[in-house]
This record gives sequence, structure tokens and C-alpha cells, in this order.
Amino acid sequence: MFNADLPTRYSDGRITLTYIILVIHKHFSDRIDAILLTCVPNGEVLGLVKVEEKGEKTLGSSIL
Repeated sequence: MFNADLPTRYSDGRITLTYIILVIHKHFSDRIDAILLTCVPNGEVLGLVKVEEKGEKTLGSSIL
């Protein structure tokens, strides 16, 4: 299991986010089939997440 142990806040107090870039390609080829970018919030974001009526979670703009 991977334990990143990354800081949860910048020195100015903003919440940090971890970005993961996944490149899908054929082995030993220059061809790229897909590039996926995703953001993994840390535990401090949970208090800032609001649940919409449809059940979808969205982040408020105050954390950006």
C-alpha cells in the first residue's frame, strides 16, 4: 500500500490537492491512446463539500 504523507495545506492556508496523470499507450510505441487527469482531495476538503439535491457532490469555490 502506498502512503504519500503529503501536506494538507499550503503555507498560506489554502487546501492542497493531489493530481494524478495517467497515460494509456501501447508498449514501445509513440502512440498515446488517452491521457486522464484526476484530482484527489485530502480529508480537509470533506467539511467543504456540499451535497446537491441529485445526490452529486460538488466543491464550493471558496477552497480554490
